[in-house]
Amino acid sequence: MNTIYTDKQKALDRLIESRLPDKRRRHSLGVARMAVDLARHYGLDEGKADFAGRYHDIAKAFTVEESDELVRKYGLPDKLLGNRSIAHSKVGAALLEHEFGVTDPDILAGVANHTTGRAGMSLFEEIIFVADAVDETRDYHDVQYYRDLAFEDIDRACLEIMDFNIEHVNSRGKVLDEDTLSAREYIMENSKMIKTAKVADKILKIAQGFMVAFVIVAAIFSVLTAILGEKIIADASTLNLGNIALTLAGDSSSFLNAATLTTGIIAPLISTIVMSEVARICI
Repeated sequence: MNTIYTDKQKALDRLIESRLPDKRRRHSLGVARMAVDLARHYGLDEGKADFAGRYHDIAKAFTVEESDELVRKYGLPDKLLGNRSIAHSKVGAALLEHEFGVTDPDILAGVANHTTGRAGMSLFEEIIFVADAVDETRDYHDVQYYRDLAFEDIDRACLEIMDFNIEHVNSRGKVLDEDTLSAREYIMENSKMIKTAKVADKILKIAQGFMVAFVIVAAIFSVLTAILGEKIIADASTLNLGNIALTLAGDSSSFLNAATLTTGIIAPLISTIVMSEVARICI
C-alpha cells in the first residue's frame, strides 16, 4: 500500500488536519481500514482502497458558501448548490483531482459516489460506499449485520444500505437524490441477471454430470450385450416399466433383465433429479 497517488501528500494531510474535526478524522481512518479489508476480501487494490477511504470526506467540513463556490468553480451540477451533505463527495473528488493531482479513476469515482451511489457502480465504488456506512465508528442499530453482509454479498449490502438511507431521508422529510434511486434500481436488475446466470450454469452442470453417467452406463450395457450375444430392446422414454421388452437367452437372462431394467429407468430418473434440483435453486 505504498503507491503514491499524489505528489502533494503533505499538503493534503495538512488540509485534513486543519479542516476536519477529530471525530471526522477518526471516521475517515475507520473507513480506510474497512475499505482495505473489503478490498483484500474481494481481490482489489488495497492501496487504492486505503487512499480513497482516508480522503473520502476531504470536503465534508466546508461551509455551504465554500461548497457552492467549488461547485461553480469545477462546473459540477447545480443540484449540489446549497446541498452540502450531497455535494461534499463530488467536491471532494474534484479537489483531489484538480488541486492535488490525483488521477486514478477508481479513487476519484469511489470518493465522488460514496454518499449517493450511482447506476453502474464498480466493485471498488461499492466497497467505498459500504465502508463509509459500516466503519468501526458507526454504532447505529443493525450496523454489525451490514458489516457481516458486506463480506458475504457486496451488492446486497449496497442495496440494503441504500434502503436504510432512503428510509432515513424520507423520515426527515428531505428530498432523496435521484442517483440513489437509479443506483438501487441498477443493482436490483443486475442482481437478478447474475442470479439467473448462476442458476442456468448450475442446471447445465447438473445435466452434464447425469448425461455423462448415463452414457457410461449405456456403454457398459452395450458391451455386455455384445459379449453375451443378446439383444435388448427397451423403451427408456417412459416410467412405465411394462413397455420394456427383452430378448434374452441362456443363463444370462437374469443378469440382462436387471441391466435392462436399470437402463430403462435411468433416463426418467435423471429428468426427475434435475427438475428437483432446478426447483431447489430457484426457491
